Amino acid sequence: QARLEIYAGGIVAYPTETFFGLGVNALDSRAVEKLFVVKGRHPDRAVPMLLPSRDSLERWARRVTPLARRLMEAFWPGPLTLLLAARPGLPDLIVGQDGTLGVRETSLRWVQDWVAACGTLITSTSANRSGRSPATRGSQVAREFGLHVDLILDAKGCALPGPSTVVDARRKRPVIVREGAIARKDIFEAAP
Repeated sequence: QARLEIYAGGIVAYPTETFFGLGVNALDSRAVEKLFVVKGRHPDRAVPMLLPSRDSLERWARRVTPLARRLMEAFWPGPLTLLLAARPGLPDLIVGQDGTLGVRETSLRWVQDWVAACGTLITSTSANRSGRSPATRGSQVAREFGLHVDLILDAKGCALPGPSTVVDARRKRPVIVREGAIARKDIFEAAP
């Protein structure tokens, strides 16, 4: 059912390690536009994505740097979003103004299996309207979005406080864009 909703351009809410995420097929521009409208999110802010597999990263990233590989080895699967240079041709709404793509691999095995079955990038923006607190339970998603979300996958997750940590990994040294579930010191210990 969840895979069919993604193929049909629907919005699926699902748990991550930190908050509930809102997922659409990131390569379906209309689905991404609908997601931005539902969230009330400004289109100049790109959204992070879950990868169907680590091996698929090179399909969407122009270059997977040695730094990115070290951080992936240390923290994936887990709450680390890496910013890498996006390949040309991806929808504008999923690429940052600086040409970056934000990607990660979740440690929730059943969610990763679902994303892998979809075979595409799935958006992983937090389940909240812009400016409000992210949902940590399916019931909160239902109250916040009602019929604007096509399916809510509810199971154990959302155990870590705070959002994923976001690191720009395009160069030799990591740049912490947002410190979250993985501490700054741990990032620099893994990639000195």
